[in-house]
Amino acid sequence: MELPVILKESTSPQWPAGQGKKEAPSHLISASRAYQRIKVDHKVNSVYFNDGQRRIDWVLTYKVSKKAEKEHENAEKRKTFMDSLRGLNKVEIEEQYAEDSIDKMTNFIKIHVPWKTLLQYAEIMKFNMPIIEEELITDYKFMDPEPTRNFHNPFKLDNPYLKKDDNPHYTCVFKNSAIHKFLIEERDTFFTSAQRSTIADYIIKRVEYKEDDITRFGVDRLISKGFFDKSFPLHDGTLDDSIPIHAPFNDRQLLRQEWGRLGRWYKFQPLDLIRKYFGEKIAIYFAWLEFYTGMLIPAAILGIVCFFYGLFTIDNNTAANEICNASFQKLFYMCPLCDERCPYWELKSTCNYAKAQHLFDNGFTVFLAIFMSLWATLFLEFWKRRQVRLAFEWHLLNYESEEEPIRPQYEAECNEQSFRINPITGHKEPYFAPAKRFPRYVISDISIAFMICLVLAAVFGVIIYRLGITFLLLRTDNVLVNQVASIFASITAAAINLIVIMLLGTVYRNLAYKLTDWEQYRTQSEYDSAFTVKMFLFEFVNYYSSLFYIAFFKGTFSGSPNNYNRSLFGLRQQECTGGCLVELGIQLAIIMVGKQALNNILQFIGPKIKNWIARFSIDKHEDEKTSVPVMEEDENLQQLGPQGLFFQYLKMVIQFGFITLFVAAFPLAPFFALLNNIIEIRVDAYNYITQFQRPLAVRVRNIGAWYDILDSISKIAVVTNAFVIAVTSDFIPKMVYRYKINDGNMNGYVNFSLSSFEVSQFPVKEAPLANLSGALGYTEPYCRLVDISNIA
Repeated sequence: MELPVILKESTSPQWPAGQGKKEAPSHLISASRAYQRIKVDHKVNSVYFNDGQRRIDWVLTYKVSKKAEKEHENAEKRKTFMDSLRGLNKVEIEEQYAEDSIDKMTNFIKIHVPWKTLLQYAEIMKFNMPIIEEELITDYKFMDPEPTRNFHNPFKLDNPYLKKDDNPHYTCVFKNSAIHKFLIEERDTFFTSAQRSTIADYIIKRVEYKEDDITRFGVDRLISKGFFDKSFPLHDGTLDDSIPIHAPFNDRQLLRQEWGRLGRWYKFQPLDLIRKYFGEKIAIYFAWLEFYTGMLIPAAILGIVCFFYGLFTIDNNTAANEICNASFQKLFYMCPLCDERCPYWELKSTCNYAKAQHLFDNGFTVFLAIFMSLWATLFLEFWKRRQVRLAFEWHLLNYESEEEPIRPQYEAECNEQSFRINPITGHKEPYFAPAKRFPRYVISDISIAFMICLVLAAVFGVIIYRLGITFLLLRTDNVLVNQVASIFASITAAAINLIVIMLLGTVYRNLAYKLTDWEQYRTQSEYDSAFTVKMFLFEFVNYYSSLFYIAFFKGTFSGSPNNYNRSLFGLRQQECTGGCLVELGIQLAIIMVGKQALNNILQFIGPKIKNWIARFSIDKHEDEKTSVPVMEEDENLQQLGPQGLFFQYLKMVIQFGFITLFVAAFPLAPFFALLNNIIEIRVDAYNYITQFQRPLAVRVRNIGAWYDILDSISKIAVVTNAFVIAVTSDFIPKMVYRYKINDGNMNGYVNFSLSSFEVSQFPVKEAPLANLSGALGYTEPYCRLVDISNIA
């Protein structure tokens, strides 16, 4: 049968001429090969067995328990597993005991996948590998036009070790029977270290062994039970600062120099090297993040323009000038904000809020909201094009879900009777019947609904807090406290809401893990999609519910002085004293900017502190002249976890919602998002290279369920921005007044927008008490209401 062939343009790192064979494709040439003349101490900072020849593809670690009885049980479990692993004859094993380790506590089991096993599992896992073909006879410029090739591009990576390979090569799914057709220059470099570790992981997660006469699968169970401590692949060597910056010793050092430094913030990312080192799943995330950050630039510029337009035209804002004008003081005496204890108050006290509102709610805001709605749609369409191009370049254009390996947890859950013939491949495979899954889905959905209701209850609690604290502050005798009551309630409520968001997010995350594990998904992609939907439904309500309340519900049902709505424990519902748009902007700024700042600080400092604590035991035993082996360095790094990348996506998608759903309330949101993302890319890169154990390389062709979520947010954003302009802001009332009522000017708009209420109509228990401290000398027969909807 003819092998399926994909045309591939290789863009992996290409080393300078004279340091590698010219005809070899770039993805077969590594940094370590380019510097093969440098002497390496294989017994110290090495990724090899003690013989200096066999590469360490995976590592298992364990510590001996001080309790003899417990250690006897642990040793038996480990021996059973290791005997089963050795019995497969698929891998080679070398052990390093605690007395040979620097910390004198950790035992290491080093696993090497030999050539024969690599070939066998490359076919099982359907790796795309280069085949022997003549160089393509085509015009490369036609395939990838670069009109600026002769011009210096300051954003382009200029490191010679990242030079693009201009010789495309054919690739196809590997077949052991057709090995002579594949371009195998050297056995050591035909498979990348990421591919080797993927094969090692595939094997050890499917080892069948006996535990209490019950058949178990894989090393994950033993780790969860504490028989092994950690399981991880090695980084490609150390980050040795003594190596000259122009001569990286390995791909890890090259990534550190060109990617994991904040000083490279203005450069494009080396996506092909990231893909080679970490796999497609991580590479496509950083490709998406880079693309998203680049698309934020025009949005951020327009947001800044909107802000400065409001700043420069603030003196010409007639409504704000009328509110701040002392001559209108007697005209704008406002009705009390609470019962009995609250005095009449001057609208002039909201002068600063009126000016602040103009910074965001001005004529340019409408254009920005329309632009962001179109921007979100264009961003997704352009990304779809970019995503397909990456799939083409990375051999994934024809990668189907059927090619993805079955999750070992799914295989372990299926008993001997739970098998079927795959209708596509025709092979026998484990099968979990839908009838068994359905009850699990129902229980999961009920649990998710309960947690969402819990979030809504928390939002309701914050609303009650707003009402209660405002009521108490307005009943004080201090005039200054009365004036800042509303803004103080908004800021503190936003801070409390942020704390509640973080706490509930942690609880729900653990629940989502357990529910998704219980539902038993066939592949990791299916698992990730289900987990993504669960988490995002919760996070959407968690992060956005308070914003929707302020934008569309706060003050809407407050009623009038003789008929206030008191459905919440007899308290008057809150009104937007300084304008709901200002409060929405404050809430959005606190949640968005505060969350981003906190995450970046924790993301940078957290792993460093944890790694320092983990290294403390090594440092106590380490001689100043002793180099710590790569294996022992990596053992003390933080583990990313199977869903580690999910939370990176989640942060960015939540941010995407902030800048699209409510950009009319906070035009600077895209600007702060841009600043955050520039830092985020480099902090994430630094952590992946230096602070985390090397994650397992996973093949994916797109960003999965996140695209559909982004698409849904972009559609909702059109509606929310329209309603924010129509309902929350004063844009439409001002336009109606200017062009239909007042012949093109805004004079008298504030008086027009306020309704009047006769003070004699106050119910006895609501009327302000006499001789209130700080009360206005009020003798008018009426007071004014802020809400334009109350105009008769």
